[in-house]
Amino acid sequence: MTQWRVWACLIGIILFGMFLRVAYLMELAADPAFAFPGVDAGYNDAWARAIVTGDWNAQRTHDVTGIPSTPFFRPPGYAYFLGGIYKLHQGYLAPRIAQALLGLISVFIVFLLARKWFGPATGLLSALFAACYWGFIYFEGELLEPALLVFLGLLIVYALSLMIDKVTFFRAAVAGILIGLFALVRPNILALVPLFMGWVGWILRGRKARAFAMCCAGMLIGLALTVAPVTIRNYMVSGERVLISSNAGINLFIGNNENADGLFISRIQDLGLFRTSSQYVEIKVALERQAGRKMSYSEMSRYFAGKAVSFMTSHPVSALKLFVRKALLLFGPVEAGHNRSIYYDREFSCVLRSIPLAFPFALSSGLLGILLLLIKGKEGSGADVNYRRSLQFGWLMVIFAAGYLISFLPFFVSGQYRIPVIPFLLILGAYGLVCLWNWSKARMTGRVVLGVLIWIGIYISASVNISGYEPNLAKWHVDQAAGWIRNGDYDRAVLECRKAIAVNSGSAEAYVAMAKALGGNGKWLEAESVFREALRMRPDADRARVNLGNLLLRQGRVDEAIVEYKAALDANPGLAEVYLNLGAVLLMSGRAGESESYLREAVKIAPDNARAHLFLSRVLAESGRSDEAAQHYEEAIRLNPDVVRGVPGNQKDE
Repeated sequence: MTQWRVWACLIGIILFGMFLRVAYLMELAADPAFAFPGVDAGYNDAWARAIVTGDWNAQRTHDVTGIPSTPFFRPPGYAYFLGGIYKLHQGYLAPRIAQALLGLISVFIVFLLARKWFGPATGLLSALFAACYWGFIYFEGELLEPALLVFLGLLIVYALSLMIDKVTFFRAAVAGILIGLFALVRPNILALVPLFMGWVGWILRGRKARAFAMCCAGMLIGLALTVAPVTIRNYMVSGERVLISSNAGINLFIGNNENADGLFISRIQDLGLFRTSSQYVEIKVALERQAGRKMSYSEMSRYFAGKAVSFMTSHPVSALKLFVRKALLLFGPVEAGHNRSIYYDREFSCVLRSIPLAFPFALSSGLLGILLLLIKGKEGSGADVNYRRSLQFGWLMVIFAAGYLISFLPFFVSGQYRIPVIPFLLILGAYGLVCLWNWSKARMTGRVVLGVLIWIGIYISASVNISGYEPNLAKWHVDQAAGWIRNGDYDRAVLECRKAIAVNSGSAEAYVAMAKALGGNGKWLEAESVFREALRMRPDADRARVNLGNLLLRQGRVDEAIVEYKAALDANPGLAEVYLNLGAVLLMSGRAGESESYLREAVKIAPDNARAHLFLSRVLAESGRSDEAAQHYEEAIRLNPDVVRGVPGNQKDE
């Protein structure tokens, strides 16, 4: 194929990929979470907007006020990437367009890599697969990390592959910088650094010790230069030595405890719920109460890691079963959900469900490709220089893909975690299919038939759901309802809740969402009845009690609201907003003396909450402690100059 035809085909592939992405974005615009993202996407959105505006108190759905004064709990890379987009345009279409463009650039990099090491036919087929893979298109529409990680992962492999031609300090340093950037989004990549160094040592075969040492030094220096600013920032704001983020311990615990099932679980023993990162402070408060002392974020991470290790050492059989289940989930055919039910998001999308390429295809064709690459060496190509270089690149992709996936197994797994390795499976898969095509043209019928049979066998095995994981349709409807509630479309929210209850009549979450929607529609008595039904199912549903308290307060039933708020605090003592609600309500009810203790607790848990300082200053002023009142008033103004214009109370539904 001539060069101009190759480039013409590539342009056509990229245009087709663009068409699919535009079609999906048009469809996605009607999703309730498009402009009101929830869970981690909502947290990323709030964090990024606060970075751009500098106002950490004005975010709609997620509390990010503690980020400036604490070590990063989540890796900051994606939030700053998103913030960079919001700096240019703060609409919700902008990040999706940016990520779709990033996806198309990734398609181009896939082509460059595959063409360089396996030829133009493999390059074009790899690009076609990457342009059409539904998972890429889906996550380019989410305010989550995978689209950025796909791009960075491809750049890392591209930079490392250049060392097949020549190992230099500069190339190693560039690779180290890219690994560092990836680590600022997903620190798991750090576990692969020794593997990358080992790969470089393998391609050098120990003949050039100086070159190997220079490569290792360059990679480590590039990595350190990228990560060090975040480590220094964490120490400067908190005095804690946190490399990138402090969430490793609790993630390890979520994946290894008596109630673990390999997936994300939101209830952390008796410490409360952990659905989003903003709730970690509640877990921290509950743990500090149990310990009877303050705990740093790094100390908490060590505590949860210790609990996980203790479980694994005392229950080795259970830990091994969990490890196997996580592997089956990670390599299984069904997309395991986390933030959203990925499986049903695809099923209810006309665009995505029409695209046949899915993980079983990527895995089976990728395994076929590496198998045929190895067979080619056994047939006498091992002495060929070009083949050896292709094999070195093939092993680099295997190291990245296998190492990255395995790095999640000690923690918990989700379908989104495997997205960054898909490009390399598709490249290997394209290589394998091109091999079969070349054999067919050479009339090697036996080889083609055997290769196809092997591929079909692997595909069937990869398509079997051995883990038994079943996507939760009721949760999908509840998530849709939550999105419509955030949009203010309460009728649609109620409809989704009814669908969820029809699927699972025991879903307390569906009843809570329905009650919130009914309350938003002004149907207070009906909402109260549904809230109480949810609490009958789940007496420990602290946020249902908070929302019920808010509902009662709107009706002027202050004493009943106070009872529900206190019951919520009994279930979860880390709810800073409830302390604030109680303090504000008691203050407005003329019970300033009683409100002070709640407001002080709110300030203690959330020292960056301007409203808590403002209400406490009012209580102190009423009791004649003007100096202390002035201090808290000034702190409230410093944190949020517009806070004095706020309405009394802070009854935000949880």
